[in-house]
Amino acid sequence: MKKIMLCLLMASIVMSSCAAGDKLHVKVDSKSVSGDTLVVMGLQDEAPRQRVAGSKGQFDFMVDVPAVERIVLLEPAGLYSGRSVYYVIPAVPGEEVVVTDTGDGRYDITGSRFYQQYHEADLAEEAVKKEINDLVARCHKLMANGSPQDSVMQVYQTAMPSLQQKRAQAILGFIKAHPDYEASAAIIAELPTVELMRQGVDLLSDEVRSGRVKPLYATVISQMEERQKAEQEVQQKQATGVVAPDFTLNDINGKPLALSSLKGKYVIIDFWGSWCGWCIKGFPKMKEYYAKYKDKLEILGVDCNDPEPKWRDAVKRHELPWLHVYNPRQSDVLAKYGVQGFPTKVIVGPDGKIVKTIVGEDPAFYTLLDQLFQ
Repeated sequence: MKKIMLCLLMASIVMSSCAAGDKLHVKVDSKSVSGDTLVVMGLQDEAPRQRVAGSKGQFDFMVDVPAVERIVLLEPAGLYSGRSVYYVIPAVPGEEVVVTDTGDGRYDITGSRFYQQYHEADLAEEAVKKEINDLVARCHKLMANGSPQDSVMQVYQTAMPSLQQKRAQAILGFIKAHPDYEASAAIIAELPTVELMRQGVDLLSDEVRSGRVKPLYATVISQMEERQKAEQEVQQKQATGVVAPDFTLNDINGKPLALSSLKGKYVIIDFWGSWCGWCIKGFPKMKEYYAKYKDKLEILGVDCNDPEPKWRDAVKRHELPWLHVYNPRQSDVLAKYGVQGFPTKVIVGPDGKIVKTIVGEDPAFYTLLDQLFQ
């Protein structure tokens, strides 16, 4: 009997140890959190994993972490408004993290050994992070004071590349100086390109490179590589000189209409939807240019992601005078053209080849039409 009891006790200890190893102990001391509840989410989650209660910005709880990943702590209001205090932290099972927010617009992450290293890495970037935040704040202020969006973007695009390069050098410098820190692997994901990330990986010690926090950089690198591949495929499909894939869809009268039937004139394929605010905002200008050049071009509106009655109602309500076809969800037309945003306008030449693809409601589209037809 004593042996049985001893075995049960040992099993209990082992199970408790395993359970503790799958959890992250989180402490939050925040002057910015106004409520008494935080929610825990993964970066890819659509719904909270956990809600935790606290008082006056003080929280102390355990989070289930089956594998290393980044998690977000935020107030429930942020789930709906997008405006909320939130904290992004690398979640490492078996560790303790302490998030301290003094209410001055930044927060510190400390705690057990891994998080002490992480805090050290964060401090190495602090100066350049402040420069980046100051630039963003300056641009917001310019917009608030009525500066044109183009001029604000010019300010941002002029200053940001050098700041990003400066931050990348700070990150790589820290990794080079601390190749045995697990935190060095964690900050690789903050680098802006796959190429720089791989440089960071090469600087790690063998033990850290293949250790428990590898998912913090490996997952991000894999996702970015997949995104790059997808973007390259889209660029190839939308490139100037590519033959526009033919398709046949039903028009507003329910009759089949093939893109190839319009060959011999310029055709603008307009991928849009009644739910797309920018699509609707662009209609007055499109109608103006259709009236201006309708003897030289045709517009083919391709409705996307709408129930058919809503599509018909939108065409009628906005008085759109050009050709229209309905694109059902099972159609492969969007994939053929690599459409990822709305509106997307594809200008097809009389020879059936793509002249230009423009995503978004961009004034450059109308400038190009003037260049083609004047």
